[in-house]
Amino acid sequence: WAYINWLQTDKVLILPSFGIPEDELAFQQIERWMPEYRGRIEMADATDLIQGGGCFNCATWTIDDTKTQLIP
Repeated sequence: WAYINWLQTDKVLILPSFGIPEDELAFQQIERWMPEYRGRIEMADATDLIQGGGCFNCATWTIDDTKTQLIP
């Protein structure tokens, strides 16, 4: 499941990798499912990041703190 938590921009798709054999299989499958990114898919080590329960997509969410009020 962690492989689909990629970071997608208009120019590149960054897939998580974990230093295991399944990394290559995930790369091949996602390359097949996302042909518009063929040649523009990169993998980056996410072994430590995934320990927090999310990966690239989750880690790059923008939180609009202007709408958040602190309760005294």
